[in-house]
Amino acid sequence: MPKYYCDYCSTHLTHDSRSVRRTHNTGRKHCDNVREYYRRWFDSRIQEMIDRTTAVYESNIAVQNSTYVPPGGFMPPPFMPPSMPNNQLPPALSNQIPPSGPPNLNAPPPIFNTMPVNLCVPPPIANPNGPTK
Repeated sequence: MPKYYCDYCSTHLTHDSRSVRRTHNTGRKHCDNVREYYRRWFDSRIQEMIDRTTAVYESNIAVQNSTYVPPGGFMPPPFMPPSMPNNQLPPALSNQIPPSGPPNLNAPPPIFNTMPVNLCVPPPIANPNGPTK
């Protein structure tokens, strides 16, 4: 009859019977070895996650440090082609920019959570019996 090998305890049991395995698996030494095995496995997984997170964080800091943001927090505008005489844009860009100019930055933000004026009063409910006399 083959011997039973316990991976957690690194030992061979004398017999391969259900009662011997059950007795071994409920023993204090085996339970301690199982706890230690999974503690080591968990610690190694946690360390891998910490290393990955640290590498991502450091790469993001390197990217952020390479992007220059002037004081005030505003990014410079994208490259605009040199203007033509009389401050006109080249014909290819003149139809892309609205003639009204930039939006008013001092205007209050639009309010979207109000009902339109024409929907404030619900329509009258029709009488199912028809008009009253």
